[in-house]
Amino acid sequence: MEREEKQRELIEIRRRTGMNRKEFAQEYGIPYQTITDWELGHRRVPTYLLRLLRYKVMLEEDRRFDAVSPAHKAGMKEVRRQMSLDYCCSMEELEKGSGNLFTQYHPMEGRRRFDEKKETILKIASFGGRLLFTGREDLIGEMRGRYADTEAAWFMEPGNLKELNGLLGRRGYEISYLHPFYVAFEPTPVTCSPYEIRLLERADIEEFRGDSRFTHAFSFQPAAPDEIGISASQNGKILAMAGASGDSPLLWQIGIDVVPEARGQHLGRLLVALLKNEILKRGRIPYYGTAFSHILSQNIAIDCGFRACWTELIVSESSFSVEMNKNVKEM
Repeated sequence: MEREEKQRELIEIRRRTGMNRKEFAQEYGIPYQTITDWELGHRRVPTYLLRLLRYKVMLEEDRRFDAVSPAHKAGMKEVRRQMSLDYCCSMEELEKGSGNLFTQYHPMEGRRRFDEKKETILKIASFGGRLLFTGREDLIGEMRGRYADTEAAWFMEPGNLKELNGLLGRRGYEISYLHPFYVAFEPTPVTCSPYEIRLLERADIEEFRGDSRFTHAFSFQPAAPDEIGISASQNGKILAMAGASGDSPLLWQIGIDVVPEARGQHLGRLLVALLKNEILKRGRIPYYGTAFSHILSQNIAIDCGFRACWTELIVSESSFSVEMNKNVKEM
């Protein structure tokens, strides 16, 4: 099973380059027969090599895209502005500084907001080839002492995360969230047939409150309100729903749900593309987060014209500490 997954991933990486096996082998200095054996499943693809190829292909995609798209350049300027608000630094520090960045957290107007009831203890992003840290003053001091010279590209590998979780655990904290994020700046042509498409505004979304079918599309979080949604139906039955939450005045995050009986019909791609186009039309930047292991979800983003932009790690109080505090209060 593991060999087959690596085999499929290598084929997907090569196809993203638009190259055949011979061209891919020449471009990346790998013997043609080796590539062939890997893709046919005769030999196992080394995990480290898959990671390197994936990272290099993504970098080259971003460079090509940035070179030819003014919309991408303008959009990335706005994304950097957003990250400066989220990570409590100036645009100059983010654009002209070098090395990893460490700041004490204080809520800045215009930041991305999620559950405002939860205190920001520490969060870390790998963005633009640097690590951005913001959080409590005591934690930031410890992070600077340990990670000032750490390379961003490899920071979120298992060994590093295990060490970080150990450092946090001694203070009663733990890693609670770790996602890659994708952004898009240009619309995608979409064919809606044979589905009935409905655009939902804020007032329309309320009818789906408590509907367990669409918990990824709509979060009903007051701090990040559900702004718009798009549904696809057939014969009056909703098959899929995508929603966008206003996490900040600039960035709206997309979520998608497809009912079990409609999976495999590419409805996720259809609705994410439609919603992306609508968000851009409204002058906002659509962004898309998912799990590192959710390859299908990541491919939906890529197929809809999104590009990987940053990874983000959030720290919270550990479940053990929460339980201990609860017991103390009840005594």
